[in-house]
Amino acid sequence: MITRFPESFHVETDLLRFRFARENGGRAFLRRSPEGITVVVPAAFSFEAPASREWLYKVVTGVLRSEAQRLLVPRTAALAAEFGITRYGRITVKNVRSRWGSCSSLGNINLSLWLMVLPARLSDYVIKHELAHLNELNHGPRFWAELNRMTGGRARELRKETNDYAARFFKRWKTAD
Repeated sequence: MITRFPESFHVETDLLRFRFARENGGRAFLRRSPEGITVVVPAAFSFEAPASREWLYKVVTGVLRSEAQRLLVPRTAALAAEFGITRYGRITVKNVRSRWGSCSSLGNINLSLWLMVLPARLSDYVIKHELAHLNELNHGPRFWAELNRMTGGRARELRKETNDYAARFFKRWKTAD
């Protein structure tokens, strides 16, 4: 459930522009345009009502999931090809905030829909991290060497930047399961 979800919630990165707006009318709807995605709610809509918060959480995660499926799944395949990785299983988008992604021993890659709130270079870092696990399933020296190969020697720097960005984002929009 969302414990704090203000009307000013928005995502503005090079991957996604997403916001809320109020308009006169009786129903909420989704507006897609070249400027981004807007959830339009009636002028009298309450962002504080518990039922509204539950609905808002479903809308936000639905938008993030569909955009992650549309953008990040093909991006993962493209990065795999760029780095000569041909062996991987399915790529799945999940609503997970405890980790950005994971890679199974079968080569299946799971990506968090919350990657959509990151700038593209940081989402790419997470995808490369999971792709590196296809060659090395642990976080040992060979894994970091592989990830450094994919990130131009910036793996640990990008990991810190990703974690710092996420901490700032989620601090603004406190959520709990």
